[in-house]
Amino acid sequence: MNKQVIKIALAFVISCSIAYLIGQKVVLPLTNREAADQQQEVIDSDRMQQQREEDSSTATYDLIRNFAELSLTGQRAVDDNPWGSNLTTFEDEEHGTCLLMTPGTEISARYVLQGEETLRWSSNIHPWMAEISDGANLTITVCGTDQEQPKITESFLVTATDSYEQDSISLAEYTGMEIQVTLSVDNGDHDDSSGDWLVFDRLVIEPVQDHN
Repeated sequence: MNKQVIKIALAFVISCSIAYLIGQKVVLPLTNREAADQQQEVIDSDRMQQQREEDSSTATYDLIRNFAELSLTGQRAVDDNPWGSNLTTFEDEEHGTCLLMTPGTEISARYVLQGEETLRWSSNIHPWMAEISDGANLTITVCGTDQEQPKITESFLVTATDSYEQDSISLAEYTGMEIQVTLSVDNGDHDDSSGDWLVFDRLVIEPVQDHN
């Protein structure tokens, strides 16, 4: 009888030990991992929410970065530049990603203005063409998507300079509206488009306070 009791007690102890080891080696790590995953999900969710709030208050729409979303007119393959197109983006060692436009090309973007915003850019004639180009004419039109005629039409003569020239257009009158912004390039009053490689190293729509 005593031996039977001892066997039962011994079996009980062994079973408890095995269950304890399983709990420590299998169940506990899985529980800890699930808790850690849930905690990380909460952290990621909070971080994403914070990022959305920051983006909504300081949103900047970069037309160069979003080149693939733009409507393009006049784009064609060429063999007179290293990038193979007369309307494209390219990488510059000093200025990063830039936008190339030549006479006869046009880009257009639609954008909803959340607050008082500005179209801001910096441009120049590509330095390789500085001695050839007589300047390129940049025309910018801004129109509400529910309007037939643009309220804003401005032209700028871009000539070769030692540094990129900065310009801007206020979009305040379109606050809260969806707009269409169009940039087109021609050779202006000159009948010579040789070397008129207009380059933007910055072209954004941004909240006014971002530039204060």
